[in-house]
Amino acid sequence: NAMFIQKLLVKFCPDSMSPAIRRAKDNMRQYILVHEEGFPSDECGFWEIFTGVANKDECASKSREKGLPAFAFGEQDAQGECMGEHVYVTQAYFDKYKHDQSDPTPACGKNQGDECDKKCEWLDNPYFNTYAINPSSMGEQVSK
Repeated sequence: NAMFIQKLLVKFCPDSMSPAIRRAKDNMRQYILVHEEGFPSDECGFWEIFTGVANKDECASKSREKGLPAFAFGEQDAQGECMGEHVYVTQAYFDKYKHDQSDPTPACGKNQGDECDKKCEWLDNPYFNTYAINPSSMGEQVSK
């Protein structure tokens, strides 16, 4: 019975991944997916385009180098496009969504706690996913 379920899962949900494997990969990379098919609006903080990026790991690396704790990475027709997000990610924000990846509110542009601009929201875009970088894995953040 378990083997049948496994075969069905692989056939009909090829992108599915066990939560344990996902957590292990997140711990190794030190960034997590916080929003699929979209990125934060300009009211959350402006963004910076990085060129010549081959994958999410390189996008995360470029964002870390610039002190940007979040990034949006392109998929499908936007494959390889990378935008570093000028937001502020607290350790509490990161830890909360590391353990419960239900749809979070976007991070704010400054260390404002829970007081984000009311217009700070997710913008739908089927070609970009947004990731938050573990603040403990990087130096000082540009937006404070």
